[in-house]
Amino acid sequence: MMQGLPLIILSIWLYQARADSFNVGIIYGHEAKPHSRPYMASLQHSGRHFCGGFLIANQWVMTAGHCHAGISSTDVILGAHNIREEEPSQQKFHILTKYRHPQYNVIGGIPYNDIMLLKLSGTPNFTKEVQIIALPKEDHDIPVNTTCEVAGWGKTEKRRSSKVLMEVAVPVISNKTCMKYFPTLNNTMVCANAPPSKKDASKGDSGGPLVCNNVAEGIVSFGTDQPPGVYAQISRFLPWISSIIDCDNAYQMKKKLINKYSLL
Repeated sequence: MMQGLPLIILSIWLYQARADSFNVGIIYGHEAKPHSRPYMASLQHSGRHFCGGFLIANQWVMTAGHCHAGISSTDVILGAHNIREEEPSQQKFHILTKYRHPQYNVIGGIPYNDIMLLKLSGTPNFTKEVQIIALPKEDHDIPVNTTCEVAGWGKTEKRRSSKVLMEVAVPVISNKTCMKYFPTLNNTMVCANAPPSKKDASKGDSGGPLVCNNVAEGIVSFGTDQPPGVYAQISRFLPWISSIIDCDNAYQMKKKLINKYSLL
């Protein structure tokens, strides 16, 4: 990663520049077993990956709020391992509606409430390569030293483009420790890993999940050129997530009823 710049600034700059180095991703990780993370989504603009995401419900993908740029013309690819090939397992969708958290804000290069929900243009065909990942059931703190995993597409520490999904294991650290690096951290964020370890996610992995015990606990949000990485803590946003999905479901049901009775 380019030294000294937070992920949010790098992501926006790279998007606007449409640079070849969009996909700077997992650092000191390894290739994931193909389709071992069937919830992963690749957000692509003009066929170019720029953010990750993950499938949380029949028609819903979760990602980072700062992945908002150009989202209206974005394709969401599910079921991918190699994003440079048209694999038979891949399913492509457009985005019907986007819901970025209403209190999303960037202060001093730090994104707060960095979460967004994307409603897909259709319901995926669920296969062994395309599956939903569980979310936390209630608001809670992730215990320090919990080993979690993060995955994404992009360049490695060798600066070579990775066309396949990469992954790395990172331990959760306390917010007190993390605040030594990011003093304005708040309790909607969780951090993983710390120097001297170099294992981390990077800017092309924004929007992907931090997975702990098979549950999506965080969303790749920001960092610098070394650990720790900072993630939006999903359990803090459960009421908002439920309100968006429930309201949308109720609206769709109302539309169906109106259409049904208008035809009588």
